[in-house]
Amino acid sequence: GIDLKSILQGKPSARKQLTWFMPHYMSLGTPNEMPSCGVIRVGDWKLIKLFEGGYRLFNLKDDLGETNNLAAAMPEKTAQLDKKLMAELKQQHAFIPSINPDFDEQAFENYRAQMKKKNFGK
Repeated sequence: GIDLKSILQGKPSARKQLTWFMPHYMSLGTPNEMPSCGVIRVGDWKLIKLFEGGYRLFNLKDDLGETNNLAAAMPEKTAQLDKKLMAELKQQHAFIPSINPDFDEQAFENYRAQMKKKNFGK
């Protein structure tokens, strides 16, 4: 690991990029649910690659709250950061989740609803 204190304090970092790898769902059934993904931050740019499909691209200088997904409007930047992310994950020998051809969407939605009810009573 590395000390991220300078970054959190808004100071420059010697690191050119930061990457995160989350090969599982986080907070299933909550408003902040996040599917399996890889994330890269380079400068002011942050790309989230959803392994089940899709991207979220943010310019953190202009949109710290990550409210404006620029992925569709900036396909070149999305592709550039995706290439960097996947190269980093390959270097780390990360096991990238793939689409399950036998996925039962209804069973998953039932489970998600159970988790939501369990956690929030709804």
